[in-house]
Amino acid sequence: RRQIAGSGKGLTLELGGKSPFIVFADADLDAAVEGVVDSIWFNQGQVCCAGSRVFVHEDIYDNFVKEAVKAFKKVKVGMPWEKDTQMGAQIYEAHLKDILKDIEAGKKEGAKVACGGKRLTTGAFAKGCFMEPTLIVDVTNDMKIAQDEIFGPVAVVIKVKTEEEVIKMAN
Repeated sequence: RRQIAGSGKGLTLELGGKSPFIVFADADLDAAVEGVVDSIWFNQGQVCCAGSRVFVHEDIYDNFVKEAVKAFKKVKVGMPWEKDTQMGAQIYEAHLKDILKDIEAGKKEGAKVACGGKRLTTGAFAKGCFMEPTLIVDVTNDMKIAQDEIFGPVAVVIKVKTEEEVIKMAN
């Protein structure tokens, strides 16, 4: 900051990701699911504001997960020039491998992959860094997969009970 002070140049600080997406029992479930899906496949999840940490109230957790899995499976992964493509490739090979390592680390901590979690390798996908949109469940906020920014199409779902609890975890 000191280097640009007084220079007239703008400054933007990137201070981390893991943006919280909070869903309470009184939410419009369809809208919440759509919001989560849209926020994680946008730019292949490679945006700092991707809703990658999804807090869902325990009363609707199971139903939310069921509907989210259906929606994640509908995301059209494809080539960027194809009109029906919603999600393209990851930026480069090493990054895709890091995403897959993060998923494996989450599984070792007890999280479960509800859908996705794999590299796409069939047909034209074999020549690129394509990944399935991924939803991970049975996550607790202290897990590495919930704390570290994955920067890919991976959302983790954390069950919550109270507003106070979720505010503390989100912050």
